[in-house]
Amino acid sequence: MAIRLFISHSSADVPLASALIDLFRGALNLPATDIRCTSVDGYRLPAGARTDEQLRLEVHEAEAFVGIVSFASLRSMYVLFELGARWGASRHLVPVLAPGVGFDVLEGPIAGINALRADVQAQLHQIVTDVGVILNLTPGPPASYQSQIDRVLQVPAAQTVEASTAPVTVPLRRPLNIEERDLIASVQSEARELLIAAADDSNGAVFTAESMQGVSISANGREFTEVGKPRSEAKWRRAAQQLQELGLIEYRGGDGSMLFVTDEGFRIADLLRTDP
Repeated sequence: MAIRLFISHSSADVPLASALIDLFRGALNLPATDIRCTSVDGYRLPAGARTDEQLRLEVHEAEAFVGIVSFASLRSMYVLFELGARWGASRHLVPVLAPGVGFDVLEGPIAGINALRADVQAQLHQIVTDVGVILNLTPGPPASYQSQIDRVLQVPAAQTVEASTAPVTVPLRRPLNIEERDLIASVQSEARELLIAAADDSNGAVFTAESMQGVSISANGREFTEVGKPRSEAKWRRAAQQLQELGLIEYRGGDGSMLFVTDEGFRIADLLRTDP
């Protein structure tokens, strides 16, 4: 059965995702079978589904897409993939900022999309209206779903600082051997930047996306390419390609849009941090 509304979220944001589901169902009379929200009971993937294939299909095919943006989701490999894939497909996408999360967290391509807040009542009404337009559904009278609005507003604010955001400390290291020096010297400056950013990412990942607008290459919340500018795209494509050729990042299945830092990649990234 086709999914009409996909809610992308981190497992840490289940209370907000669940409250939004109740809001959409109450305001738009949307059946449970039309909604996908993978961490909320009743809206999970079917038993036995091939997770990656099903998500890739539903992320692309859903009529409406709501992405919960929180400190946790910005470090989730799956959320970043879902947001990037949806953006790359140039389909409906509404970033919804979790309570306590500011607009300044939005980076890369998503920063250019108007986001709405989950802790502002007027903006929750707009989210309902906007999703209703995409789904061709007219919201009921506001009073009929005010209790669902109130439930969303009662979701606690996210913490602004978490342990995983602490600066990475690099231990003192032994002198480099000749092989290590040769390898480090061969890594071009752009490839160095990309590798270090990917190694700092909680998932150790580089995300790539291609669309009619151009090529996006990002890591750890940073957009490296100037999308739509061939010179910039070529430069960062070359950087990613060199890291692959050196065995510092690699594909691990899927549709090829996500590359991961290898064990050797993490080791070399640590060396690069202290190499002039």
